[in-house]
Amino acid sequence: MPKINFFTEARMNEFWEYVKMLLSTASPMVLIMVAVSAAGLLITILVRIFRKAAADEEDNDDYEVRHY
Repeated sequence: MPKINFFTEARMNEFWEYVKMLLSTASPMVLIMVAVSAAGLLITILVRIFRKAAADEEDNDDYEVRHY
């Protein structure tokens, strides 16, 4: 049974060239998608905070309470 060596230096160099090419082309797209998703989540959180603050402000009207 012949022994086949898959991890030769030439094949490993070719593999790392493919990895480098993939990272250099896919990385900007991935980063842009993550940034857009994060911005969307941040906007959602800020809207909820402002809505809750507005609702709390309406509920906290100043009433004079007198105990007799």
